[in-house]
Amino acid sequence: MKFLINFVFLLLSLLSLCRLPCSMVTAALLGAYAVQSELGDYEVREFGAGLDYLRQFEFFPDQTDQLLSKVNEIHTKLM
Repeated sequence: MKFLINFVFLLLSLLSLCRLPCSMVTAALLGAYAVQSELGDYEVREFGAGLDYLRQFEFFPDQTDQLLSKVNEIHTKLM
């Protein structure tokens, strides 16, 4: 499992450096996995209903609220 987490962070690093092109959906999925590994399961009491808890992460160069919204959508469904 630790290998998978490290692999996800490596992919995110490559994405943030624009060295590995991918779709927004793929970036959101990888971002959700990264958030899951860092913060654990989504808890509305802990993170709130907004996107603020995701702003500490950089998933993609010049990321938008649309990307963060997709990351949030996926993260809330991961268990």
